[in-house]
Amino acid sequence: MTTFSAAALHRIVACAAGPTLNTTDPVATLQRLVAESRFRWPTSGLDEFVSDDDEALWGSVSAARVLMIAGLVEIALEIGYLNPTQLTPGTWQNLAAAFRSFDDAVLVPALDGPRSRHQGALSIDDSRVYLFRRLVGRFSGPPAAAPVPTALAVATMDGFVNLTSQLQHDAALRLFLLQTHSSVRALVQDEDTSFLLSPRHFAAACATGHVGEKPVTGIEGGLSALRFLSWLADLLDAADPRLADDFVRHAHWAHSIERVSQRLGTWADTMSEWTVGPRDASGEAAWRRYGVHVFDRLQQHQAHLGIPPLTPQLYFDVSFGSALGQVRTVEGLTAHTDDLVAAGRVGAARRLAADAAAAVHLDTTELALKREAARQEGAPDASLPDWTGPAWHLLAMCDVLATFDDLDTAAAYAAPIHARAHREGLAHALALDTTGALLRTARLTGLATAARTMNA
Repeated sequence: MTTFSAAALHRIVACAAGPTLNTTDPVATLQRLVAESRFRWPTSGLDEFVSDDDEALWGSVSAARVLMIAGLVEIALEIGYLNPTQLTPGTWQNLAAAFRSFDDAVLVPALDGPRSRHQGALSIDDSRVYLFRRLVGRFSGPPAAAPVPTALAVATMDGFVNLTSQLQHDAALRLFLLQTHSSVRALVQDEDTSFLLSPRHFAAACATGHVGEKPVTGIEGGLSALRFLSWLADLLDAADPRLADDFVRHAHWAHSIERVSQRLGTWADTMSEWTVGPRDASGEAAWRRYGVHVFDRLQQHQAHLGIPPLTPQLYFDVSFGSALGQVRTVEGLTAHTDDLVAAGRVGAARRLAADAAAAVHLDTTELALKREAARQEGAPDASLPDWTGPAWHLLAMCDVLATFDDLDTAAAYAAPIHARAHREGLAHALALDTTGALLRTARLTGLATAARTMNA
């Protein structure tokens, strides 16, 4: 007969193991993750959210998952949610052997070896290491009798395991968090301006993942983050203080919460400036209450426990590859579109302009990412890649798009360049007056559409 503790162990391993899961033997799953961890090193970043396909580039997904499982097992043992005396002797011994092996082969070298001096290396102060060390200490003798958990402790632990499981399967949330905690998050927030032009642009991005024909990322994950963070705060309200402390330690994804609150706060501030109808005083008050209950509470709790900030890392490849066959200059674009318009193929001309803007947008983004990567490596300013050349052509292409009445696509590509140029003090170099007028027109058009919808 399967005991509650055996089922609990299976749930804990299942919520963190990802596609490695062996549904019949959670210990075998853990052993496999430990074996995979031997060839890579855990970092202080969000390795657990990096795609398995990118593991070789961005650190050890498997090691991060072992730390996640270890933390949940430790919390479960601490409150009696997991009772070692209800497990078979072989299960407890195999758990002990797997975690000790991980400690010897992965964690100790990561903390004390040459890799420990690299930027972004795992630190002894990492709260996941604290929980892991507590767990390993339990294996120094025979399994101790577990405390009898209260009904509230079982319910809150159930909720925390469910939360951990669900966020592992929310790809949009994982991308949002990787963006927000990346070393190029300023560039990411520049891109957010594409869907913050007006309520209509925001609604289109939510519904389709595009503004005009430009794909946008982050918005779905940002909305998921609001839900998951509120869920975490509610669990902290329900848990006793010691259990709440451990939940905060384990919720690695919610550390450095001020970066998430700053990004989402920018969204909220921009939305409050949309002049559609009367001021939404109740909505602004609700957002302030959310900030106090969630952001402020988590930030204060993390500071109280001495949890170190996540080290920003470059989670994204800086080389996208070129979009072959696309026009790269505005002169080449207008020559092609003029011919198409003369032949009566206005739709084809608009499509060509949108494709060209997409290709040059990739060029500017790749150069901006390489510039940031080079700056982090200490390259002198004179050697940093210059993204303003293709950016000038992109802005001119946006003007061409606007002449074909594709104002949304034009504004979506122009907005990040406009934000980035102002942030880097390059507004004059890129002659942004025309672009500013285009964005104002797109914003006003979007606001007018929203106002008509509200009054309908």
